[in-house]
Amino acid sequence: MLKLRQEKLKHRITVTLEGESFDNISLLAKQSNVSISWIVRYAVDNLLNERKEGQHRQLVLPLAEKKKGQHSN
Repeated sequence: MLKLRQEKLKHRITVTLEGESFDNISLLAKQSNVSISWIVRYAVDNLLNERKEGQHRQLVLPLAEKKKGQHSN
């Protein structure tokens, strides 16, 4: 019963996108007659499924540039 309840729980998040990304997602949503939220959920689900099936390699995360004068220890 607990597992069934957990599957129904939904969580609201906030995502900040660059202008071009938002424009492209908005256009895709409009052309597909779905919401932007649906597009984002679809993309997240696909990423997680790919990782689960071993089809997606480790994410390449951008590293913040070191500020001038900052030394690594």
